[in-house]
Amino acid sequence: MRLFILVLFSTMSLAAAEKQYVLKDYERSPKTLQQVGRLAIRYSRDNLLGHLHALLIAGRPSRFFGSEGHLKARATIIERINTIAPKNPAQVQDFKIEVDAAIASYRGELDKYLQSGVSASSEEAVNRRLFTESMVTLLSQAKGKTGQNIVWTKKGFLQPDEVIIIGAHYDTIAQDPKTLAVSNAGNMPGADHNGSGVAAALALIEVLEQVNIGKTVQVVFFDAEELAQSGSKAFVAANGAELGKLKLAGFVNLLMLGHDTVHDDKTNKSGNMRFYTRAVAQDEKGSVLDMRLAKLLNKTGSEIRSSVTFEPTPRSDFVGSQTAFQTLGIPSIIMTHDWENDFNNAHHTKQDFAETLNFSTFHNGVQLLTGTVLAWTFDMR
Repeated sequence: MRLFILVLFSTMSLAAAEKQYVLKDYERSPKTLQQVGRLAIRYSRDNLLGHLHALLIAGRPSRFFGSEGHLKARATIIERINTIAPKNPAQVQDFKIEVDAAIASYRGELDKYLQSGVSASSEEAVNRRLFTESMVTLLSQAKGKTGQNIVWTKKGFLQPDEVIIIGAHYDTIAQDPKTLAVSNAGNMPGADHNGSGVAAALALIEVLEQVNIGKTVQVVFFDAEELAQSGSKAFVAANGAELGKLKLAGFVNLLMLGHDTVHDDKTNKSGNMRFYTRAVAQDEKGSVLDMRLAKLLNKTGSEIRSSVTFEPTPRSDFVGSQTAFQTLGIPSIIMTHDWENDFNNAHHTKQDFAETLNFSTFHNGVQLLTGTVLAWTFDMR
């Protein structure tokens, strides 16, 4: 009965009617942090869940790279951007997956793991081999295929060469929970990983399009990230020279923003999310740059939406879309849930459904994101 009520509630919430986010002329150029906060908090939960719902419907049963659902999801993202920002449409950047390099990377990680002193016959070691070889098989099938990163940019009218980049990947993957082996078949709903990140990015675009922002914001939807972060690597490779000419505040990776529980949380709290940065032992200079960006966004966010907190937290074992930007010396952080105390065990599984999301925390987090980005474009603290 409880499950039925949960599913019914989620379906009703996702199906709620969206209303166009429109500002009056006098609201388009906010002068204070308070005004920015009001613009962010006005963004409705219905609109946010509308973006998520559209992506999940289009991407059924899977958004695995190259699948029918993946292609439909890609078209849906482009269509949504062009609908909410008709004068500033999406741009598509094609790329070929560097299959050989990706395979070498996976096998190199396995070799490093096996050389660390673990028993080669242990269950964990066997599972690592199964995961690696399944990824090698899938990558081999992707050879010659074209990925598409979707890019949206809004130029600032005061300091257009100062830029912040927000990113989220839109493909999915699922592993066998026992063996960790990966397959391109079956259901991969990817509601939180990373439908929540995609919906958050679309919500941000919807608000930014209505505001005369001072600095430039670029939003990127990465393709084939589940295949050795191919999309973010391709984006950095294609745009690295141009990025080097800009004053980049940093990159923010939106990842799994919908997971937040109390009963499974070791601290029994809700609304405790994270901005993850590099650790000092991993990269001393990079960690300082990351932490500076995380603290700035956290401070501004606390002024705008106090019901959710993204605590700046160093962590050395995160490999994701931010990694490619870090190689260029760009401050790069992950905006996500609390992996230490409230880990999302449904991610990368066939159980990553919308019904598992905490819609309240998700909505609050997106309002915080929107407000902090807007505030950054006007140098508001």
